[in-house]
Amino acid sequence: MLKYITYYVIYFGGAVMPKSNYPEWVVKYKSKGVYVNKVGDKYYLYRSHCVYDKKTKKKVRVSDGYIGRVTEEDGFIPVKDKVTGDVFVYDLGLYWFLSILLRDVYKSLRKNKKRDTVLSLSIMKYIDDYHYERSALFTIYKKTNPNLFDDNDIINEADRVCSMLSHFVSTRIDNDDWLYLKDNLSSIHLAVINNKNYVSSYSDELNNMLKKYNAEVKING
Repeated sequence: MLKYITYYVIYFGGAVMPKSNYPEWVVKYKSKGVYVNKVGDKYYLYRSHCVYDKKTKKKVRVSDGYIGRVTEEDGFIPVKDKVTGDVFVYDLGLYWFLSILLRDVYKSLRKNKKRDTVLSLSIMKYIDDYHYERSALFTIYKKTNPNLFDDNDIINEADRVCSMLSHFVSTRIDNDDWLYLKDNLSSIHLAVINNKNYVSSYSDELNNMLKKYNAEVKING
């Protein structure tokens, strides 16, 4: 979802035209909360809302930010976010799939305040990869505390859940499917850019396999 900084509109050589004067290919992108600013022969779209000005006793339009431009050839062209700061990339695919297999276990542990840490550790144990900092587990189990991975109670509970996970894989996933998934899930990554989450694209074949097990990747931005 786009985020905007609210500021009052100042026009420099621009003209906000009545809707009826826009070309048809511009009008279709005009909607409630969106206005068009024409500069020369170019059309720019902005989000907006109205506030009541007590001094003038009239409604004043306030811009919530530029969202893109419109051309007859290409239609709406959204503004591109500028990348600021570092870009972080994490392994997601296999961790996500295994977390789906543990959905019911996660619910059953609702009274355990450390369940996120337990499930993160159990997945790392199962795949024998303890590089938590390279994984996207932090966004799957948001309350994970890596400092507790050496806690004996956490380790014992994670061992128990890991055994359950091994059982789920062997009984719920076709063997050929599991071989395919292990080979291909590594292609799915989570990128964090400008504090927003983006999931890398992947093949239709892999997407269909994830759908088969109700495991489509859905990460909130």
